[in-house]
Amino acid sequence: MEKIILTGRTPRDIGEQHGALFPGEIAALAEIRSELMLVRSDLTDRAQVTRLAAAHLPVMRDWDAALWDELVGLSHTSGASLEQLVVLNHYTDLRDIRRAAWAPAEDAPDPGGCSMALMPPEQPGAAVTGQTWDMHGSAEPFVRLIEVRLAGAPTATLLTLTGCLGMAGLNEEGVGVLINNLTPTDARVGVLWPAVVRRMLRETTAEAAANVLLGTPLGSGHHYLVSDGRDAFSIETSGREKRVYKRGVDGPILHTNHCLVPELLPLEELPEGTTTHLRLQHLSREVQALPARGASAAQLARAFGSHEGFPRSLCMHAASDDPHAATTCGAVVFDHARRQVLAVQGCCVDHPWSLTEVGGDRSVPVRFD
Repeated sequence: MEKIILTGRTPRDIGEQHGALFPGEIAALAEIRSELMLVRSDLTDRAQVTRLAAAHLPVMRDWDAALWDELVGLSHTSGASLEQLVVLNHYTDLRDIRRAAWAPAEDAPDPGGCSMALMPPEQPGAAVTGQTWDMHGSAEPFVRLIEVRLAGAPTATLLTLTGCLGMAGLNEEGVGVLINNLTPTDARVGVLWPAVVRRMLRETTAEAAANVLLGTPLGSGHHYLVSDGRDAFSIETSGREKRVYKRGVDGPILHTNHCLVPELLPLEELPEGTTTHLRLQHLSREVQALPARGASAAQLARAFGSHEGFPRSLCMHAASDDPHAATTCGAVVFDHARRQVLAVQGCCVDHPWSLTEVGGDRSVPVRFD
């Protein structure tokens, strides 16, 4: 997991650097996700996918000029159209938009969606947060660790996919954003969720970042964990609703892929065979074995590597030969006080983790005893 540093005076500089580095990979991932749209939604042809993606472009352009310019730069040098980049970035939300019009087959694979935790600090400001990143296994080769150094904005280190604005990140002010998927029935055209992650990471406190989220017109449902090590917000969203589940760092915050806020339960449609409740049980057991306060980033990273209940484990593994079946394609842990990021591509046990500091020039491989 080499850290790729993108440096620019303008957002367009950042996008153009990203696109120029990985044009082939961006095209390949956009193609995979366009194909999956035809399998995992009720859209029937590429033209429909393109029209749905195109509907998001004016929303993005009007919502944030800087991130729009970055997306344009990414398109310019990668050769991918803006519509293809919407599919690449916003795949889960696009898939949800017309969910009310179709029902997944009973034997449909678990779409995954990530397991997440905050561990309370022993010293003020030193909370540790992290998550697995579970998605279609064909995405694993595209998992990247990038750092965005944009003039006038806090430097941020991000776990992302090639061509994606950012899936989760920690900035130089200690503000971290993690996200996992929910499955609501009120999905709509909205702001690309990776853009929401990036916009939140411009802020200098968890509260300010949470307010960005609460004021954004979203597309579909996710749970966001926003922390600066001193404070934290656990926020569940649907396409139209947002609710704070928990605030503060006094105790652990655990989340997988089902709603924990009662008011959102009527909007939720869990897929058949989901492992979300089982993974929450696994995560709870792993966290109970950690120090009640002051758990280290390495301890949380090891917890995410649990294979109890394999293959329906916290570190998920595909239970079929389908290359697109849900699996843990990566994970990330933030040490907010030290501004350090632990990240891994693929299985949390079989592959080495990388350690980097926000603003540092490199990442180094680490293994845990």
